[in-house]
Amino acid sequence: MNVAKTNRSGLRNLKVLGLLSITLALVLISSYVAVEHFRSQKIVDSNSSEDTLTQHANIDPKETSSPSSNLPSRKTYYAWSEADQTKIERHEELSAEAVYVNLNGEFDKWLIGSPVVVEVPQTQKLYRSVVSRMEIDDFGNHRIWAEPDLDENEFSQLIVTVSDNQILAYVSTEQGNYEMTGTADGGWLVPTQELQANIDPTKNDVIGTLRHRHANTKYVPKRSD
Repeated sequence: MNVAKTNRSGLRNLKVLGLLSITLALVLISSYVAVEHFRSQKIVDSNSSEDTLTQHANIDPKETSSPSSNLPSRKTYYAWSEADQTKIERHEELSAEAVYVNLNGEFDKWLIGSPVVVEVPQTQKLYRSVVSRMEIDDFGNHRIWAEPDLDENEFSQLIVTVSDNQILAYVSTEQGNYEMTGTADGGWLVPTQELQANIDPTKNDVIGTLRHRHANTKYVPKRSD
């Protein structure tokens, strides 16, 4: 009787030991798997970081220097468009290089970072620019500056001044500089070199000061200031 009890007790102890051994083995296996997973993940993360650094190092610097790189996408605007010259009356004082352009009245919609296409009919080119600065001067005139867009190598600057009754613009390109004088509907785009050639230093301008450039050009709107 005692022997039978002893045997049953021994079997229970063996079962307990067996279960403990299996549990311990499972714990060791799980720990090993977890450690290996952590090591492999760390290696993957390290490789990913190296790949990311390599990618950033290979970015063309021009892509990170865009004036609009940190701004949301903007609508593209056209500063003006060439008009049908056969339908425009040309004054006799006009330079043969002067071209009439139509304005679309959207200067008030331009924002910092807005892409602007600048057409210069004299060069038969469209220049890509981006609005970089805007301000209102002491007289309430709106001034807008645009600089070259990415990979635009033939354009330097656009400056537009918008007042209540006149719009002025200055365009600087590799092919030359141009100035536009007009109203809300349109104006004449003329090479700066031609304007300077027509300066008469003996005459005052339309407001009686010593700014002579447009002193005797009828196509320039009279200034009210």
